[in-house]
Amino acid sequence: MDQDLLKNYPDITEILNSDDHKGVKINKLQKMLLDERAIQRAATESNMVADEEAGSSRLQVLEQILDEYGVDTTMVEDGKAATL
Repeated sequence: MDQDLLKNYPDITEILNSDDHKGVKINKLQKMLLDERAIQRAATESNMVADEEAGSSRLQVLEQILDEYGVDTTMVEDGKAATL
């Protein structure tokens, strides 16, 4: 992971640099990923903000880090239309 890019996300860097076990780090990062997806979904559904403002860069960073840990970040909802 590009350290310059991580400077923009001190909370992610804090998790990566912690003394926590790998599994604990993964759990924390997965929770952040789910939260970011929810934020992005809400923002894009409102059609009021650009993708950059909806957290897409942060989402990509989290996905890349988890991928480096060997975690599959695809979810059932990926690529599916919203249901009501």
